[in-house]
Amino acid sequence: MQKELELLKYQITLLKQMVNIDEMPFNDFLIDHDISKEQHKWIIDVMKILNYRFSYVKDSTDDYYNSVTDQFLEDYQFTGIDFNQFFEIKLPTFKEFDAVISKNLPADMENLYILTVMKNQKMFKELCTHLIDDSKN
Repeated sequence: MQKELELLKYQITLLKQMVNIDEMPFNDFLIDHDISKEQHKWIIDVMKILNYRFSYVKDSTDDYYNSVTDQFLEDYQFTGIDFNQFFEIKLPTFKEFDAVISKNLPADMENLYILTVMKNQKMFKELCTHLIDDSKN
């Protein structure tokens, strides 16, 4: 088992050498920090909700947003978090992002770094810029 684990780690190292890490810093982050598939989905889902709010496009009849929030509640009910405030359409803050994202990631995770690597990989770029700027306030 130990040899298999060492082989997998070595293969990951080789794969990372084949990819331009500068173009894929978020993916590199996921690998380096042993982020599981479920945690990766959590990060993306949180960012989807915040990005939707950041876009200011929701109204009370928005079926898409309602279906996304319903699915989010179903997927993450195990966290025990009351997401009602999280779903309110208002400008998202870094403090809010930090509090929510931390619920399903390791305690020592640097959440500002997550935003930085996502932005550098051109994922949710405007939202990441907004949240990074807000973290300085």
